Amino acid sequence: MSMKWFLRIVVIVAVLVIGALGWQWLAADPGVVQLRIRGYVIETTVITAVGLVALLFAAIWLVWWLLRAPLRWLAGRRRARSRHAFAQAELRLREGQWAKAEKLFVRAAEDSDFRIPALLEAAQAAHTRGNEAQAHAYLAALDDDAEGHRLVQLERAREALANEQPAHALSLLEGLSPLPPNGLLLRHEALRQSRRAEEALALLPELHRCQLLDGLAYAKLELATILQALAEASDGAQLTRVWEALPRGQKRTDSVVSAYVQRAVELADVDASALIETQLKLEWSEDLIRQYGRIRQSSPARRLKQAEAWLSGHKDSVGLNLTLARLHLALGETSQAEEFVGHALALDSDAEAWELMADIAERQNQSERARVALGNVLRSRRGEAPLPLPAGGARASHLGLFAASEKRGEHGFPQLPDDVAAH
Repeated sequence: MSMKWFLRIVVIVAVLVIGALGWQWLAADPGVVQLRIRGYVIETTVITAVGLVALLFAAIWLVWWLLRAPLRWLAGRRRARSRHAFAQAELRLREGQWAKAEKLFVRAAEDSDFRIPALLEAAQAAHTRGNEAQAHAYLAALDDDAEGHRLVQLERAREALANEQPAHALSLLEGLSPLPPNGLLLRHEALRQSRRAEEALALLPELHRCQLLDGLAYAKLELATILQALAEASDGAQLTRVWEALPRGQKRTDSVVSAYVQRAVELADVDASALIETQLKLEWSEDLIRQYGRIRQSSPARRLKQAEAWLSGHKDSVGLNLTLARLHLALGETSQAEEFVGHALALDSDAEAWELMADIAERQNQSERARVALGNVLRSRRGEAPLPLPAGGARASHLGLFAASEKRGEHGFPQLPDDVAAH
């Protein structure tokens, strides 16, 4: 037995007990009620008087109920028509009959129970068929209702975001407190459009608790927000703050680590070498090893030693060969850098490798080699075959397009051909 029925039984028993006690009390002395009016005297007992009063009120209620019956019938018919119109409007909306759906929604809005959802849907139908003025009129009609106003503000914020007006969307959402789940999602999107992804990150836990998005959709949104927040960091302090606020699992994601390292290299304020080394121990990444050579904060000599340790296991890694070339260049060792670039080009005609080759040629005052190498950068990006490099010396003649025939030692380091080494 449910609690509701138990309470009903208790109330009925209590009324019966009170009635029995009252009847017993009045039975000993029923009392007298006397009414004098215009010379007439009406005399009766208290019990009879109470019964007559009760019958009088019952008769008045019955007359009132009968008088209101036509109004109730009309209201019920109007509600049924509105319900039918709303259902038909939803069907027409799914069929793409915007104008017909709009008219049916307006008809459904005649009933107060359907007014808010019907006018919101009518505004959507008018917007879809391109009548913005009418859509705004439907929304304005709901501004006088507290609940309707909240929903209208959400619709206006959604429209502002669609028109790439995030500042206006944020101002519309400011007045809504607390924000419903859809409002949180709109605010999150407005912050991202405003290039304030770090603030949008703070909304993710609450969005997750709302369960507005399924697991896959939330994971995509979280990753996109994190990548944007890292890319938007204006200095090392902000980059570190964003990184430290990330969930532990995201800090192990390749794309997140790569985005953090790339921004750290661009800002030159954060040393990401230790993070790259840790990540590469877990899983080798061509993108991260390329970034390892671009870091400017850490000692190039220390990184060169670490990169050489990786060479035996990844001698055919284009990224590792380019990083070794960059580190040798940072130490002023152009010949060694040229050898590693040559091996990278033997593995793949990589645009970055050709850029390094051009830089090396410039440092060696070999302008013609530099010009051809720069031209090969463009050819590589367009997927065209590179031009052979002009000879630039005993070492250079065996590099670039001719590096495929180079020799490697037992630890993976490039070795000059025997005829060149003899010089």
